[in-house]
Amino acid sequence: MFGLPKRHRCRGWRCTEQPPPGPMTLAEVKRGQRCRIINIPSEKIRAQALRFGIAEGEIVTCREKIPAGPVVIARNRQEIAVGRRLARQIQVQQI
Repeated sequence: MFGLPKRHRCRGWRCTEQPPPGPMTLAEVKRGQRCRIINIPSEKIRAQALRFGIAEGEIVTCREKIPAGPVVIARNRQEIAVGRRLARQIQVQQI
């Protein structure tokens, strides 16, 4: 089996391997984590986000995740609360 990529085989709580970082949603980002916005779904949402200075390609930091509430993100000196339903639609990539 030489030359084949190693598969991720999780054995429950003993698993020490981490899956490769890939696209995830803003709702999945952990507090304090930096990420790059890679996709904002609709034109209407994209226009609203652009008013706050948030666009595809921007690097943001998750400041707070309120349980069953919004995700607070920060860019430069500005903090914005994004509703959880909208955060599930915005794709990000961990940095």
